[in-house]
Amino acid sequence: MKRIIKCVAAFLLALVLCLCLLPTTAFAASKQVYIWNFPLSDDTLRTSGKWGHGALNLRFGYHVAANNYTQFRCLDSWQGEVAYCIEPGVPQKNYDSLTDHDDTWWDRMTLPAGHPLTPREVQRLIGRVMSYGYHGSIGGGWWADVEATAEKMAWAYATQILIWEVVVGERDSSFRHMDVKSMGYNEALERVDTTHPLRSKILSYYNSIVTSVQTHSKRPSFCGSLPSNAGTLELSWDGSEFVGSVTDANGMLERYSFSCEDADLAFSKSGNVLTVSTEKPVPEAVTVVGSKNGTTHAGVVVWGDGVWGSATGIQDVVTYSASVRDPVTAYLKIKTAAIPGRITVKKVDAEGAPLQGIRFLLESSADQVNWQDVSTAETGAGGSVCWEDLTADGGTYYRVTEVQAAEGMTLLAEPLFVGTLDANDRDITITACNNAGFALPFTGGAGFTIYILFAALMLGMGAGTGVYFCKKTTMKKEN
Repeated sequence: MKRIIKCVAAFLLALVLCLCLLPTTAFAASKQVYIWNFPLSDDTLRTSGKWGHGALNLRFGYHVAANNYTQFRCLDSWQGEVAYCIEPGVPQKNYDSLTDHDDTWWDRMTLPAGHPLTPREVQRLIGRVMSYGYHGSIGGGWWADVEATAEKMAWAYATQILIWEVVVGERDSSFRHMDVKSMGYNEALERVDTTHPLRSKILSYYNSIVTSVQTHSKRPSFCGSLPSNAGTLELSWDGSEFVGSVTDANGMLERYSFSCEDADLAFSKSGNVLTVSTEKPVPEAVTVVGSKNGTTHAGVVVWGDGVWGSATGIQDVVTYSASVRDPVTAYLKIKTAAIPGRITVKKVDAEGAPLQGIRFLLESSADQVNWQDVSTAETGAGGSVCWEDLTADGGTYYRVTEVQAAEGMTLLAEPLFVGTLDANDRDITITACNNAGFALPFTGGAGFTIYILFAALMLGMGAGTGVYFCKKTTMKKEN
């Protein structure tokens, strides 16, 4: 008997386990549509103007028939949540059944060729409109002559018009309005007749939502919406680092954080001024990404019949869902200017007195094989020449050669300097000592050739022999 009980218990446990492992099917929800036509029969403003609109020929083939009412939709009951049309002109009637779709619906959405938005941009902009638009319930107690319900009616109608503008291609990705009238089309805003009793309220909400959506995605004035249209800020060398600043005219800077994966950049903000700095050269422009802090938009649930873009189907609608993350990014490119380099040559005699009228040639090269003249310079009363605004990028080579010596002096046979200038050695001074019969240049430093031509010349002078030395002078190097 005990064995039978154990077998039965084991069988039941196995059955429960198998049932738990069976796949479950998720069923999509369906809801009915309820259509409200305003004004209500007891609204004292029902005859104060035109509540409907004429036939509208919207962009991309959307045709909307004339209507005598200001119309709204809700789902599930006559007091249900407001639902907004996203297929202008497609028929729909009371009690039509619609099924909710998951987020992949937007990947299957098709838009006409030439539409300014992608399906995902349509989703994002509708979500932003609904974030600032009306997303409550609709009830039979909406009257234009009651201030509280008139506000809701105007707010909801403005929301619907802007959603239409997104769908029919009247708005671009930055939510700027496109001039479709010049293309021969009606505007979605023509749903609001000039005599509509709530026209001023509707337009007020319309303008408010537009401003909010545009601000939602607004970027600092110096940033682009894509890397391809980003401007470039060139950082200048200040003696210790590369630094540059740019001012935001849009008042959005404090809402953004900046980063760069391709260079070691530091960012600081002061009011509307962004300052970027780095210790290392960035010769090729890198992309900086600005991320707006904490942006979200309304989640959007699509309710439809499974047919999109066909006038024979049932009009699809959207309802509000919980807010979702809505990353807004801005782009700026950064590069560093060439460090201004300087080479100074001082020519002195054996006693250190400056020599005037000595001419030097400065040449440049990218490979130390092919040299090009930069310029020649002649020492003045101070015995020095100087070349400024040279490229100190560590890759441009310079060569300094004496091409004219003082009368009675020996021309230097070797260049005084061959090498590059960079952030560490960008400002050098070479002191060359010259005497009758021989010369001695002194210089040194990382990144360039060092010449030490110490020479002594024994000259027989009548009754004796004299030794002439050219004293080494101190090289000065400024970084």
